[in-house]
Amino acid sequence: MYHASIRADAANHDAWQDFAFALSDGQWHKWAEWASRQALALRLNGDNYFAVGNHLLSQKRYADARQLYLQGAALSPNNPGLMHNLGFVCHLSHDDVGAVDASLRTCQVQHAVAVLLFIHSAA
Repeated sequence: MYHASIRADAANHDAWQDFAFALSDGQWHKWAEWASRQALALRLNGDNYFAVGNHLLSQKRYADARQLYLQGAALSPNNPGLMHNLGFVCHLSHDDVGAVDASLRTCQVQHAVAVLLFIHSAA
């Protein structure tokens, strides 16, 4: 199904993302990485870097995942999931300073979101 959508329109970003998800769900991590990289080529954004990083993480390619998470964090510094995974791969790569830094940034982002939600609910 996804393959047909992509063949019909190779520039369909959502089809590439969905295809990557289906491949990952089927434990086809290298192919899921490939499909996510196609989506990333169409849209350079933090979420796409996060997705490719996740596929690299699932293959235990920690150094590669770290680079993708860093690139994604530069574009989406307020993405707590991305920051969490960056800290996790830093930890797995024995980069304690990077792990602590990313963990603190995760906490800062989550705290800021909680404050905004509180302010919004009080209004």
